[in-house]
Amino acid sequence: HNEQQELTKAVDFFTQSFKIDPKNQNTLYKLSGAYMLSGDCNNALKYYNMCKELGGNSITQDYIDAIEKTCGDKQK
Repeated sequence: HNEQQELTKAVDFFTQSFKIDPKNQNTLYKLSGAYMLSGDCNNALKYYNMCKELGGNSITQDYIDAIEKTCGDKQK
């Protein structure tokens, strides 16, 4: 329960950061990760793909493996 509250706070924080600078790859990556950990694959993939389109500099291979494992079957 507490972890879910922390994830919600993280999503809120990174969403505010995203509104300020929507092309910040680090923010997109962290927003994707927070959504993935929350179980929201639609948003996790949305921000992951936005980060990739901007160059994906923040994305690690470990994260690629994790998002494919967690959300891979939900990709279009």
